[in-house]
Amino acid sequence: MQAKKQHIKKEIEVLAIAPTDVDNMWPLVEFQIKEALKYGGEWAESSHIKAACKKDTNQLFIIYGSDDGIENKVFGVMVTQFMKLPNFKEYQVLILTGKYYKLWVDKIIKVIEEMGKLNGCKRISVQGRPGYLKSVIPHGWKVKHYHFVKELI
Repeated sequence: MQAKKQHIKKEIEVLAIAPTDVDNMWPLVEFQIKEALKYGGEWAESSHIKAACKKDTNQLFIIYGSDDGIENKVFGVMVTQFMKLPNFKEYQVLILTGKYYKLWVDKIIKVIEEMGKLNGCKRISVQGRPGYLKSVIPHGWKVKHYHFVKELI
């Protein structure tokens, strides 16, 4: 007898992970965080990010759901922080990475904007690859600066 395939809702959600749940969820996202840090110049270790998320200095989000109606999967991860600048508060996206980006990009942009507004931020700051440009422009985002990098070692 063949097992009946379970059908689940074809939907992708952005889940905010509470600091107390970081340890439980970390195995689902650590690989993607390590890859993002490696690609981004290794400005931190994944253990630094985990510790900051557990202290709520950084916030962890998991992009999760089903694209096929059969299986739930982790599609991506986002790590953010609130930065109090001298003149205002800014919501910064430190890490945003994953697969099948087109399935969830609009949803994650909405979450980023809502989080900034809910927390009294005047501005959102995202450092991303050039490919993100075509996805954020339709949402009213503008390029203010380019981030140039030269490794010295």
